[in-house]
Amino acid sequence: MTDKKATGYEVESGRLIELRNRLEFGVLVVFIPQGFKGAAEDSYDIHTFEAYDLAGVLNEHKKDLIKGFTEEQQKIIKAVLDTTPARKQRIENQLRYLLALKQDGCTWETAGAYLLYLNLIPDLKLKEDDVQARLLRNGECVENLSDADKTIFLAIDALVNKGLDPEHNKVKSHLLEFFRNQNQVQVKEWTEKILQDADWLKKISFDKWKFKDLAGEQIELYLEPFRDKEGNPLFTTGLSLEGDNLLATSNSKLKVKWKTNPRKTPKVSQFVIILEREEDIDASNELHRKTAKGTTEQANFPFKDVELEPGEEWLVQIRVVALDENKAKIAEDISEPFYLRGEDSDTTSGETKRYNRIRNVAEATFKATYRFRKEIEIESQGLETGRILMYRIKTNPRETYQIPLNDLLYELERKDFTRSFQWWSV
Repeated sequence: MTDKKATGYEVESGRLIELRNRLEFGVLVVFIPQGFKGAAEDSYDIHTFEAYDLAGVLNEHKKDLIKGFTEEQQKIIKAVLDTTPARKQRIENQLRYLLALKQDGCTWETAGAYLLYLNLIPDLKLKEDDVQARLLRNGECVENLSDADKTIFLAIDALVNKGLDPEHNKVKSHLLEFFRNQNQVQVKEWTEKILQDADWLKKISFDKWKFKDLAGEQIELYLEPFRDKEGNPLFTTGLSLEGDNLLATSNSKLKVKWKTNPRKTPKVSQFVIILEREEDIDASNELHRKTAKGTTEQANFPFKDVELEPGEEWLVQIRVVALDENKAKIAEDISEPFYLRGEDSDTTSGETKRYNRIRNVAEATFKATYRFRKEIEIESQGLETGRILMYRIKTNPRETYQIPLNDLLYELERKDFTRSFQWWSV
């Protein structure tokens, strides 16, 4: 599926509907890119086509690709892909990384050079003994530099406060010069620029960055599993089992436990517990977070503030991050994924949830774009369950808006949602 056909294997949305309506055509299979928006998209939704999730297919393809490498190369790939920053990436990004290594050969140097496919800065001196810590710090630097709420100058200063030596290889000056002509939020573009431009690669590849040893010792963090030896959810977690999948509801709490090695080290000043979508690893995947003292080893995580429609399900995971006194990441771990299901109510503890009230779809687009400082898309929209006079819109990056409908003009307003720039609710 494409918005502009260029090859014989592509089809535009209008043509797809024509093919669907031909009885003699037979079985029609179409691959729709994630987030695709077309003029006829309402006509090929789940009501007229059977949808199949390809996530499992892509995971099998990933396994087959890895098997095609030598045993020594597989050790390198496993060391990289088992790190937290790599595990956070979409399966498509991991596949692009593997395909690049397959084409150019897998060594520690190429494994570090092609980190751009994992939204990380190319690192030509990646090695086995510190790959987890090195990629963790690499990911933190990318997060800071791509933060739309910070100027590059402030982002670099934040990294200096977390141990970056700004004078080593003149990295601060080089970064300021580099980002003068780069959009900092477009990570894919500027990491690719670093690798492709030999001059910038010599100046600001991650092996040119030097950090002070803030922690003073190697800290390891381990999340305790949610299941017992038989595969059943531990009673203390608050999770239930549906088939083979762990399940939580938006009106419940999850008890999260972890340990550090060494235990209760004073080097850890704070833990951050983050709930994030497992299948949506781009910048906007975080749903909610809370903090805990550096001396604690557990926390109750409530789901009441996660905006889910009744019956809606997301595949999510918990990430626990250990911070030192300078708020720099020194260790983190990710839980087993589980499903979070919206409760069949819009109330929590007797209080109605509040969303952003707006007047039309265009206002949702404008507000979300202003808030996140990046292009957004409408992820879903429709009448709220049990509330026909309330129209809900969800955007990506994640935000929820409501349009109250006029009971007298209800039918007219419903028809006009597709012309959102031309009307205002009464």
